[in-house]
Amino acid sequence: MEALTVYWPTGGSSCVRVKEFLTGKGVPYQSVNLAKDPAAMKFLSSLGTRSIPWLTQWWDTLEDRSCRQPLKMFYGVHSMHSFLERSTWHSAHHTHQLLWWCKENGGPVEQQLTKEVLQGLPMPEGIWE
Repeated sequence: MEALTVYWPTGGSSCVRVKEFLTGKGVPYQSVNLAKDPAAMKFLSSLGTRSIPWLTQWWDTLEDRSCRQPLKMFYGVHSMHSFLERSTWHSAHHTHQLLWWCKENGGPVEQQLTKEVLQGLPMPEGIWE
């Protein structure tokens, strides 16, 4: 199998989990830290990737990192805290749906989302609501 390339920004927790998963499964991969490899970032940019540099640039220029300032989004003005919380539970809900689908269709599920992990998030009771 040809080795995969995992491009990651410093502090990218999702990327860390991907690398841990691949390592645990014995899948070979090349790890490229975008903060230390400008050519790799240029390569990703040529493919249309814009989220990593945009997010880094935005955070680096943010004067107030308390997460209390209002953010204007397509669904109204909300605090950054509310936005980040919504982003978390929204992702958790989709993960819950994927885990359910895998279980229903015989896919491997190594770990479930527990009530303790989801504690405090406004998660719906149902899978598809």
